[in-house]
Amino acid sequence: KYEKAFYDFFLNIEDDQNSFNKFINYFGKKYPLIAYFFFIKDKARYMPISPTNFDKAFKELGVLGFKTSHHCSWENYQEYNDLLNQIKEFLTNRGIKDVSLLNAHSFVWMLIKKVLKGNNTLSSDKIKEIENYRKLETKDKEIISKARIGQGPYRRALIYYWEGKDSVTGCSEVSVLMASHIKPWKDSNEEEVIDVYNGLLLTPNMDKLFDRGFISFSDDGKIIISSRLSEKDRILLGVNKDMKLRKIENKHLKYLKYHRENIFKK
Repeated sequence: KYEKAFYDFFLNIEDDQNSFNKFINYFGKKYPLIAYFFFIKDKARYMPISPTNFDKAFKELGVLGFKTSHHCSWENYQEYNDLLNQIKEFLTNRGIKDVSLLNAHSFVWMLIKKVLKGNNTLSSDKIKEIENYRKLETKDKEIISKARIGQGPYRRALIYYWEGKDSVTGCSEVSVLMASHIKPWKDSNEEEVIDVYNGLLLTPNMDKLFDRGFISFSDDGKIIISSRLSEKDRILLGVNKDMKLRKIENKHLKYLKYHRENIFKK
């Protein structure tokens, strides 16, 4: 019956409201779990939820009388997503383009993480800090202002930083280039995931090799090739020992060190 419930839900055979209530019946009022099912199905309409954290975040944002903790229901979940849509509109009205519901969710998540870390309420200075994300030199602010939350905006920031070319080969066919975090997204904090110095712009072959640890780069930008990659495969994948990053700055070094020590296949 669980399998049928999921089948009917993901293929839209069952109405979303009915599916929500069915999941409560099967799994109990496990709000984060049920919300995640909906996020997997349609991230344009539904977001994950962490009841305690988001209740605190909404309170900081001036949303009074709304609670998600111990209020697992279809009506409550609808209101929760509606609030995130209002935050999406707020960000759009602040001049940020291409804002998705996930962007709004991430904005609220980082907002509450800032509050909890400082164990205080939001001052105007903290709001400004969140909007700017990090302290940067003037020349870098233009780059990061383009790097809002999410892979799409982050990719655009890397394209801007790397002048529309692959970080290694110089390939200028932007449509095929991939935005690659040096220190993986899952291991990065809220500042590192949007740091342009934590990213490379790579062709698909290089992106996959870098992501899987078959290649890395030294502090002077020279490529390091894992012995686990055979000479034949290196040739087939277009990798050679003379490759290097087209440019490298001090702010790249801590991320490259992390990649060599934690991702690279020695």
